[in-house]
Amino acid sequence: MTGFGATQGTGAVWLGGSPAAVVSWSDTQIVATLASNARSGNAQVRQNGLWSNTEPLTVTTATILTVAPATGVAGTAVTITGSGFGAQQGSGQVWLGTGVGVVQSWSDTQIVAQVAAGSFSGNVRILQNGVMSNALPFGVDALHIASVSPNSGTAGTSVTFTGSGFGASQGAGVVWLGSVAGDVISWSDAQVVAAVNAAAVTGTARIQQNGVWSNPFGFTVPAAGGSAMTITPSLLNMVVGDTHTIQALSSAGQPVTGLTWTSSDPAVVSLSTDYPPILTALAAGHITITAGSASADVTVSASALPLGTALWSNPGDGSGVQSIVPAVPSPSGVADVFAFQNDGTVQAITSDGTTAWTADVSQAWGPILPDFLGGLVFLRDDSDGFSVVKLDGMTGQPDFVYAQGPQSDFLGYLGVGTDGTIFAIQYNWDSTYPYRRLPDTVIGIDPTTGTQKFSAPIPMEAPGPPLFASGTQECGLMIAGDGYAYVPYYYNEMPGDEVNHLALFRVNSSGAYDNIHVYDWTTWICDIVPFDVNMITNADQGILLTWLTWDNSGTPVPDMAVTTGASASPINGPGAPGQTTSIAPALQAQDGSFVGTVWVGDWDDTYMVAFDASGNVRWSVPNDQPQLATADGGVIGQSGITYDQNGNATGMIANLPTQSWRGNAYQVGSVDQIVAALSNAATSLWAHLGGSPSGNGTAARPWNLKLVWQNAFSLYPDNPQYLPNLAIDATSQAATIKSAALAAFKKAFVSYPVNGSEGSANTGDNRANVSTSSPQSLCGNSSPFPGSHDSQVFYTANMEQAQWALPIQLYTAQDVQNALNSVALMKAIGAGIGNNAAHEVAHQFLLAGYGMDDASTNTYNGQGCDGGRAPWVYGFGPISWESVTANALQSALGGGGRQ
Repeated sequence: MTGFGATQGTGAVWLGGSPAAVVSWSDTQIVATLASNARSGNAQVRQNGLWSNTEPLTVTTATILTVAPATGVAGTAVTITGSGFGAQQGSGQVWLGTGVGVVQSWSDTQIVAQVAAGSFSGNVRILQNGVMSNALPFGVDALHIASVSPNSGTAGTSVTFTGSGFGASQGAGVVWLGSVAGDVISWSDAQVVAAVNAAAVTGTARIQQNGVWSNPFGFTVPAAGGSAMTITPSLLNMVVGDTHTIQALSSAGQPVTGLTWTSSDPAVVSLSTDYPPILTALAAGHITITAGSASADVTVSASALPLGTALWSNPGDGSGVQSIVPAVPSPSGVADVFAFQNDGTVQAITSDGTTAWTADVSQAWGPILPDFLGGLVFLRDDSDGFSVVKLDGMTGQPDFVYAQGPQSDFLGYLGVGTDGTIFAIQYNWDSTYPYRRLPDTVIGIDPTTGTQKFSAPIPMEAPGPPLFASGTQECGLMIAGDGYAYVPYYYNEMPGDEVNHLALFRVNSSGAYDNIHVYDWTTWICDIVPFDVNMITNADQGILLTWLTWDNSGTPVPDMAVTTGASASPINGPGAPGQTTSIAPALQAQDGSFVGTVWVGDWDDTYMVAFDASGNVRWSVPNDQPQLATADGGVIGQSGITYDQNGNATGMIANLPTQSWRGNAYQVGSVDQIVAALSNAATSLWAHLGGSPSGNGTAARPWNLKLVWQNAFSLYPDNPQYLPNLAIDATSQAATIKSAALAAFKKAFVSYPVNGSEGSANTGDNRANVSTSSPQSLCGNSSPFPGSHDSQVFYTANMEQAQWALPIQLYTAQDVQNALNSVALMKAIGAGIGNNAAHEVAHQFLLAGYGMDDASTNTYNGQGCDGGRAPWVYGFGPISWESVTANALQSALGGGGRQ
């Protein structure tokens, strides 16, 4: 081949769908090294913006040809044949359904593996040397309900369950309908029919077989008169020592009071006399909580719950849960997630599974955006135009409705700033003949009063001609990390003329704005379309903008610009062979680089492409799209495949859950909070698809609290003379301790999604690390030096005082064993560590004095060390800061928290 150019310059070589490392370059020969994640495809060279012809290239990677059998239950041996598996397993993995199979044998052409427990139907895939193989379908006959029909009914109603793994015959199987077992009519492995028992009240629908429960669905049993109420959460999985709140709701979603609450076995789960009542798990078992005409199903385990277990399930309003969107934590909001129902309503679901409020959003037009005040913002389609509606985060009631102005054709491209300001584009026309197009404006709406703060005109060359003027064409709106709303737009100087312009309009929440020239073109065949202009925040410096034009020969030309302040610097954009669109940047990695998607061919295939701010492609993976940038420099794709910083596949996440700002994991069934191995998102301002975890098009760092552990966990005897030289290692119990510590730690800051700049202790930086060590002092000391972001919590003291507070004494070997087996002790130790850590981190939030009032009643405050052990208080509820400290903390965070 020829015409490569005497030197590489800006040239690039793609081998097998990935950019290759160039060894040497001449006009007639290029030597390049295959990327570690390359796979079979084509070889192609790019030079001076043009792509060469293609030549086929075969890369030896894992390829699956056959799978036998194609279905199975947990433990089934499955034989996979093909090629490129590798002579030995090494770091290879086999996925059978949604779980990693247990390998029995491995060769380059055949693998035998067993289906893992807890796996569900999915695909067979092999991961080897950083590349995932092709996928073949695989069915797992696991206990799983796909549908329940109908989802409500009175006594005698026949209900059909469809799914898998029910068992060929009932055997010891149980069908749960509402609050009691239903009366089985027929039973097969994929379908069970049962009738509602006369004693049933509203609760859950699920199946048990071989001692294992299926996933739950909500099931309503209408009470006399057709009324219905529910208990939320309707299902709970708890561990001995856990506590949890529970509530009763009417069919309208309002709390129901004055009910008599009962536990079917108070020895397993007790109920407090509060309202809403508090459940306390006392012993392993399965019980039912009833109140009025509704029930909740509670299972208590003696040990930690496995991954994938639903901690609780909220059935919603019965119409079906369509999607789950994380709320932004705020003192003026109560939701952890918003659950959108099929009937056009949305429910605010708290982190403990209760329903705080329900609102009607059936008239919403376009996306419904979580704001930074704990509520929601959306455009409402009115009969005579559009209006902006803001729902209060505490009640779900409209804070205000902002109607479009008389000269507005309509409102569009909604956005919310981190201070709550609502941005929208208003499209304007002269309301009198000859009805000329007027400049479009970006308006700002005050989030408290609902009044217009400003109206900033987007420049246009001149008012358009009558009736059909095109004017400017806006291409979106987003809120970048510098606090500005950015609107890319383009226009012709005169309709039909050859002079065209691409520009950026930016405006902040005060109404200050700039117009940024980006790019001009004059060739008539060159064009830009609105859906192919893309942008992403560039940390807190500005934005990165991408677009695609075509030259005179019709060849696509990728372009890019990076902004700094009110200026833009156009450069050549990242390209991929056969691309038909510009690259759409979706994520910013922790090192400041980007990951995006480009469509190729006839819009059937995609490349996931990583590139830097200079337009250089780092790596590419075909047939995937980015979803989340992780703190280790990697990416999670839409496929669930996880990739490292070089684009090598490292594994898969089955059924990627929705992760809230507070780190809780959810999946749609009802609304289920599950036990999940959560991914640690990058600390960039656009680590999540759509910006923040809420996907609201606003750049914001995730709510992130971290505990850094040092040294081992050990229990120490009260009287070492009875057990000389004995330090009992509690490392195996550390997971329970850490989980409880992190939960207590987070609860102290649950309403404050603050993200200050590092290096200043007074901006509310909740990314501060908390180091733990174990000096021999009895009480916790700390070193909260301003700007250090390092508070030390000495957990030995917490462990000792947890033993004393319960009380538990360690005199004999049996005492030690009893202590190690005490889940309550491990949780008390963790709660003490978490409370102590929260107290120490709070020192860093104060503007003056650097210290908190040590009179806090629900945290270990370090007082009374010489006088005894009494001042330390452990518990499982949120930290109750006394008023002085609470006011100081809130003041330091600017009331609603600093973004």
